[in-house]
Amino acid sequence: MSTSILDPELGVADAGFEEAEPAERPDALTISKLSTAELLMVWAMRHWVACLKARTDPGPLLYEGFTKAKILEAVRPFDQILTLTLTGACAPRDVRCPGCKGMGDAEWDFLDAIALSQIDRRFDLRKSVGNWLYPAAARQACGVFLDMAATMREQNLIVFPRRLVGMTTERGFGWIPGQAGRRQSLH
Repeated sequence: MSTSILDPELGVADAGFEEAEPAERPDALTISKLSTAELLMVWAMRHWVACLKARTDPGPLLYEGFTKAKILEAVRPFDQILTLTLTGACAPRDVRCPGCKGMGDAEWDFLDAIALSQIDRRFDLRKSVGNWLYPAAARQACGVFLDMAATMREQNLIVFPRRLVGMTTERGFGWIPGQAGRRQSLH
């Protein structure tokens, strides 16, 4: 009879409890598990960055994709947000390549900001955007996020807050948005 709480052969606690199935962290989700609205935004971000790197205009591609989703009015706010991020980010942003199955921190932060905008959590939105943009850029971006989120909501393209980090609730304040485990990009 062993006094250890770990079974050396199995590597699990032998105290008579089964290990619970770990909950899937949003940071570990892959592209295949995203909603249509989330996929559209991630696709647009990745292609915008890819066009920037290739020194081509992302406009025609964005117009085509957003037109198919019936949110053509969101092209300009989307471009404004990414331009503000390009010029006003206070930390490096991780946007993956168009073929990558994983998600970068910048992509999660962007989806969080849209989700907070769609449920009109302005304080949380400001705090979230302030984690990756300097204050002047964050002030501008918040208004633009609210405009884009309203356009998306009109077409039933809803982004639900997957990382309920930083959501203030009637019961108190949770984690700060964007502070969930950061990973370095391989791209």
